[in-house]
Amino acid sequence: MSEDVATRRESLLEHFSAIKDSRQPCKVMYPLSEVLLLVVCSTMAACDDYDDIVLWASRHLDFLRRLQPYHFGIPCADWLRVVMNRI
Repeated sequence: MSEDVATRRESLLEHFSAIKDSRQPCKVMYPLSEVLLLVVCSTMAACDDYDDIVLWASRHLDFLRRLQPYHFGIPCADWLRVVMNRI
């Protein structure tokens, strides 16, 4: 990964860190930075709803894991909908 791409990625992730996560840390399976990255990337890939986002993410998990760990994989559409509505 080029230095410019890495710098832009870090800048994007830094912007995500400004959004406060009110969930209890011990209960967090999907970190907010992973969720936001997933939604931004899939939206840029023309995904229009949460079902499309999950489908896109499942097909591009290797790409996403180059940017964030996604230790537990991709959340379901209903879960994404709830979290994004709370933000």
